[in-house]
Amino acid sequence: MDKKDRQAWRDHLDEFGDLPDGVVDQLFDHIDALERQVGAYAAIKRIYSDKCAARSGLPLMNHIDEGLIVLDAIGAEEIAKRAYCLHPLLQDDENLKAVFLAMEYRIVANSCLSNHAGAAPRPSAIEAVNKMLVADKVQNRKDFEQHHKGVHPESERLSTYFSNWLAALGVSEERYQELKAAIASAQEG
Repeated sequence: MDKKDRQAWRDHLDEFGDLPDGVVDQLFDHIDALERQVGAYAAIKRIYSDKCAARSGLPLMNHIDEGLIVLDAIGAEEIAKRAYCLHPLLQDDENLKAVFLAMEYRIVANSCLSNHAGAAPRPSAIEAVNKMLVADKVQNRKDFEQHHKGVHPESERLSTYFSNWLAALGVSEERYQELKAAIASAQEG
């Protein structure tokens, strides 16, 4: 928690009268430790930024900070703490749809990883997921060609893997080259 955040909290906590010496700094130190331990904390903090709740006027992060203190007090596992940090993202229907798409993506992509010898890629029934797969396979193939093709011990198998995925997704070699050029153009520009 930076100095600005600490001062904002001190100002807020002053409304409750004098607190014992060190209590506020202990709270800040606890929050800082949680931020280091729980990467999800940093994610929600970035999203919430300095936004405040409409009714109470408290920073939205107050809900997360105090909830994490409770989770610590009841001995919750780290995975529960990370999930707690992320739970506000799932309360919005649009964010929840994105999570469902990401889960479908995971299922389809993991069904045919590069180490699954002979597995045939099968696209999703959901077009948005297939577009995500195109982005993933085009970007990964581009990196493979730049850094590993011809030198990686599994180079030939990996070339086939990318070709099979892109074919299953309806991406021709010509289209692959166009998308690869789009990446290069965007990075230059």
